[in-house]
Amino acid sequence: TLAHIAAIKTQNAVFQQVICQGVIETLRVLVNVVEARDVYTRFHSQRVARYALGIAEYMNLPQEDKDVLKIAALLHDIGKLVIPDSILLKPDKLTPEEFEVVKYHPVVGDEILAPLRFFQKERQVVRYHHERWDGSGYPEGLFGESIPLLARIAAVADSFDAMTSERLYRKSMSFEAAFKEIKELANIKYDPAVVNAFEIFLNKRYGIKT
Repeated sequence: TLAHIAAIKTQNAVFQQVICQGVIETLRVLVNVVEARDVYTRFHSQRVARYALGIAEYMNLPQEDKDVLKIAALLHDIGKLVIPDSILLKPDKLTPEEFEVVKYHPVVGDEILAPLRFFQKERQVVRYHHERWDGSGYPEGLFGESIPLLARIAAVADSFDAMTSERLYRKSMSFEAAFKEIKELANIKYDPAVVNAFEIFLNKRYGIKT
């Protein structure tokens, strides 16, 4: 009967949701492993998710995109699992060869998520969050609107948190100084529409005057 079919569909949907949530929790553990290796990046993914969702809110994106962005932001650096400590924790400037290893982590992250068919949109964010508006990013050198929108949002959120967090090789920047730098790079490294939305979010959420 139609009622029986509807009940089966409902059960399947619930089952899929339970599986998805279980996978997310497993992946979150892997992300925590990555961040625990470096005290300077602990809770980085959570902050990136917060900033990315703030941007999405002021770009009036649909809830579906926000849901994708939340998961993708939490998982965006999962590919760093393969980066050796000698590179990931190096206090000095990386050599060109070492930087090539780092540049591969978005591809690895994408490959980790590839078998999970319910994370196809999240994969795009993980793979492309280091692409830049002018084509100077990696891993593929995409530019402009050829970069998926959610990846462009993650790029700004990720860069901002990197700037405002202390690292082994430099001190943290203030929110004001970091956003000033990002704003100067709008239409160069970053999507100007994303930067504009981030400016509104920072003003509303943190009272940052720009």
